[in-house]
Amino acid sequence: MESVFFGPEAVHATSFDQIPELLDDIIILDYCSFGDSVDINIWIGPSENVSSQYFDPKSNIFAK
Repeated sequence: MESVFFGPEAVHATSFDQIPELLDDIIILDYCSFGDSVDINIWIGPSENVSSQYFDPKSNIFAK
């Protein structure tokens, strides 16, 4: 996994290609997918982690 640092804690950005067993825990709702191909990424870090503001070219759902 690639580490991206925001302050003292690391956030790990990865795709589910690297950890496919987690896909069994995810349900993609119809309103989240407007085509046949869906990009799913996950950012893993400690609960105390705080990231700086950034902009992503794709729509996102953030959950903590």
